[in-house]
Amino acid sequence: MRIPKIKTSVLSLVLFLGAMPLFAQYAGNWVGEGYGKCPHPALPGQAIYPWQKWGGSIPISLSDFTGKWSDSGGNLGYFKGTLTYQGPISAEYRGVWGWIDTSVFPPYYKELGKFYMNFRLATMTCKGEWWTMDGSANGWMKGKRE
Repeated sequence: MRIPKIKTSVLSLVLFLGAMPLFAQYAGNWVGEGYGKCPHPALPGQAIYPWQKWGGSIPISLSDFTGKWSDSGGNLGYFKGTLTYQGPISAEYRGVWGWIDTSVFPPYYKELGKFYMNFRLATMTCKGEWWTMDGSANGWMKGKRE
């Protein structure tokens, strides 16, 4: 009876170690686009388009997903999220995003909302959503591994 348990344990270990390189494939640079708008944080009556064009990265440790976004109006922003789920076919990051005021030195970073991004291993693509802190605006984003 002990031998089947040992075989099962060894098989589980081999499968786990074999899957580790798959998880590491999430590491690297990601790029994409997004849709949605929210009020400009410094210019009343104007809008910004968060995540319209974005680029981010995931380190080998897979611990976080960070990067910057820009829109066609010249607005710049940032995002930083942490790994909240990692499974055999996907991983999810949740975090905060914001706007960067480059009219001052040093640039001022203003947190505006939260986001989540789901990464799919089979297609090396990602999809997510963003929203403002007060929930008055939201949008979506998608991307792929560079």
